[in-house]
Amino acid sequence: MKFTLAPQNREQTVGHTLRQFHLQLKMAAREDYFQVQLEPENDGIIEGLNATFNADRAWIIWNNAEGEWLYPVNSKHAKLESDEEDCTLENGQCDVYPIQWSHSRDRAIKVLNHYFENGQRAPWLEWTSEEYWMD
Repeated sequence: MKFTLAPQNREQTVGHTLRQFHLQLKMAAREDYFQVQLEPENDGIIEGLNATFNADRAWIIWNNAEGEWLYPVNSKHAKLESDEEDCTLENGQCDVYPIQWSHSRDRAIKVLNHYFENGQRAPWLEWTSEEYWMD
């Protein structure tokens, strides 16, 4: 599996092994803001898992081969559908995301590790489509 880390505006592809992934993720996690993109090497099929880390929070996005984008819902915030949270990206841009998609760094790293090791999105999370937010 190929993975890309983008801490401090430096995008780099850093390796293909689980050991390399863990080492690079540990180094990137020293930063307040960074992004991780995981993409399996599937003969042109575009899918993957992305995570944006902002201070102590993270937002996770999974896209499948059919072009569907899914976001894991944080059950702690499930009743807060209309609340939004600012997210500063590693390039300084500020985006806004639904608070119910916000997860702890530890949970996001667990989800990334699961995807890297198994090539599947985390089955213990409830996933929803972007249409929820775009209404």
